[in-house]
Amino acid sequence: MSLELADGKTVELALDKLVPEDREFILGHFKIEAPPAPKEGDPHRSDATPLSQDNVPHPLGKISGPIESAPGSTFHIYLPKSLKEGRKAPLLHFNGASGGNPGGMQRYLSGVERFGWILVASVESKNGATDYNR
Repeated sequence: MSLELADGKTVELALDKLVPEDREFILGHFKIEAPPAPKEGDPHRSDATPLSQDNVPHPLGKISGPIESAPGSTFHIYLPKSLKEGRKAPLLHFNGASGGNPGGMQRYLSGVERFGWILVASVESKNGATDYNR
């Protein structure tokens, strides 16, 4: 659903991410008909089957690494507990000034967990800055 703000900007709002009370308020206030519920088996349903730990190479809900991807190239990875069976998950790859490390990844965990994204940080992506996040 799209909302137009007073300044003319448009904001996309995913109703299924809201608590039921807020969703009902918005639908009633703006006199909007609720969108049809996703059909059974649709991987976009919020009640889609969570991914089994048996089906992934790294622990769900924990930062793993460093993992060697090529000689001299390593990364850390976070697979969220919110991954769903059969649903594609976007990959957020971030590079920090002091290299990718678990401390620097912490600030992104609530967002990637909420949206079901995979987070990766390259360890060697530094520019010589001091690493205060270890």
